[in-house]
Amino acid sequence: MAFEFDFDLLRELTETSGVPGYEDRVRELARDELAANTDHVRTDAMGNVVGTIEGDSDYSVAVAAHMDEIGFMVKHIDDDGFLKLDALGGWDARVLRAQRVTVHGEEDITGVFGSVPPHTLDDAESGEEEVGDRVVDLGRDAEEVEELVSVGDVVTMNQSTIEMGDSVTGKALDDRVCLFAMLEAAREIEDPDVTIHFCATVQEEVGIRGATALGVDVAPTSRSRST
Repeated sequence: MAFEFDFDLLRELTETSGVPGYEDRVRELARDELAANTDHVRTDAMGNVVGTIEGDSDYSVAVAAHMDEIGFMVKHIDDDGFLKLDALGGWDARVLRAQRVTVHGEEDITGVFGSVPPHTLDDAESGEEEVGDRVVDLGRDAEEVEELVSVGDVVTMNQSTIEMGDSVTGKALDDRVCLFAMLEAAREIEDPDVTIHFCATVQEEVGIRGATALGVDVAPTSRSRST
């Protein structure tokens, strides 16, 4: 049977926001997909979603992919309305210059990481960077920013997912492409010999917390975890 690549699902998964601990939007997508293609689905106390297809034997397996993506949290709003951020997950700050972001405040707001033209930098300024060294400009005055954004709001990259030749580029491909593969597998599998638990997990980017908690009430004979 030929496999049809559902690019629309992959694009929806990757373009949806979901930093560690705030996976709600992605969780809704994953739960809807699993509810349509497994025998039963549930969400545990950590926020992991588990869809199960019952097999014909006592043997069981678990397949896990995490829903969260690396992102940021607002830690300070300065007097000019610029945002300072903390990282959620591991970032190479060099890739952030002039990149668009979405700030999830009172509403979703587009911003951009400030970038100083390289020819104006001295040697000290052109060295290693940290996320905390960068600011986000929302293009609004400080009063309006303070009405829309609060310390503790989360921030994600603002990128479209597109096909590029035989490849795909976009944000959050770690680990949404594996989440996509897992959801597609759940669509295709019928009447398995073994019970399969499809697990969409949370907070991998800050310590594999969701997958660790799965062991409390999912006890498969075998596990497969995407990273």
